[in-house]
Amino acid sequence: KIVMKQNKSFSFNGAIQAGLFSLYGNNFYFDYDSFKIDLQNVDSLRVRLRIEDRNTRRTDIINIENLIQNLTGEILIDDPLNKSGLKSNPEYPVFRSNENSYVYFDDKSIQGGVYNRDKVFFELEPFEIDSLDNFTREGMGLSGVFYSSGLLPPLEQSLTLRQDNSLGFVYKVPEAGLPVYEG
Repeated sequence: KIVMKQNKSFSFNGAIQAGLFSLYGNNFYFDYDSFKIDLQNVDSLRVRLRIEDRNTRRTDIINIENLIQNLTGEILIDDPLNKSGLKSNPEYPVFRSNENSYVYFDDKSIQGGVYNRDKVFFELEPFEIDSLDNFTREGMGLSGVFYSSGLLPPLEQSLTLRQDNSLGFVYKVPEAGLPVYEG
């Protein structure tokens, strides 16, 4: 359902495909003047990645295994003075999150789904990613805190795209060690 507003703006619910990003949710609002989509309730963000086989020169598009969930933000479609798209602006579209969001590890494909999302999760700080049409592995570096239900203390980390196409991090334990199970 699309509700038309003044000056070519409209509100809607559902799915948005912006380059290699797919967003699902409701309470979205496209503002024609600023040429952006305000995203009030994104339940999940699926990121895809182009992988080129150097031998065959074939390009495949694959899903990054984890979803980013519980977001708010905006998609800047293009420069508001370039609505016709006559000028190339490869940095667009741009996604900006406004508040903390989350990556959970409770999917059945991850250790049979034993990590309860209320206890084991990565809380992302607000972030911005540009060039959604040409997103690369190196473009994913999201800061935040990993919570592990008291197994480890909260760890401030950067979530990156791993070789297995999942979001994760590598943590080098300090020489002095870490307290486990809350001490």
